[in-house]
Amino acid sequence: MVRLINQQFLKVWQQYNAEGRKNRGLLSLMRRHQWRLSDEQHCNLMRYLAAYPLLQLPHVSKQKLVLYMLLKTVPAMYAKLKSPGFLRLIGELFKPGWAERRHRQHT
Repeated sequence: MVRLINQQFLKVWQQYNAEGRKNRGLLSLMRRHQWRLSDEQHCNLMRYLAAYPLLQLPHVSKQKLVLYMLLKTVPAMYAKLKSPGFLRLIGELFKPGWAERRHRQHT
């Protein structure tokens, strides 16, 4: 599932910045889990995302979705607490033009 999520994010990235996606260093940063980035890598990624604000929301959403996918063996009560957030995130991702709408709301 994580691989599929990353593939879909890369397609979105291609739409907003095809040249950036060809940069192997950026590709590596975008694919990594946020907790596996060094401070320097995190700063580089944030600098890039600041230059392309329409990519910020898809990137953050991808990171959240991956976190949900990594909750494989959790107690039922914890899963029950997390499921509304997961379903809300999925619902947002399926709305057409969600990134553009969210970007306009926050600018």
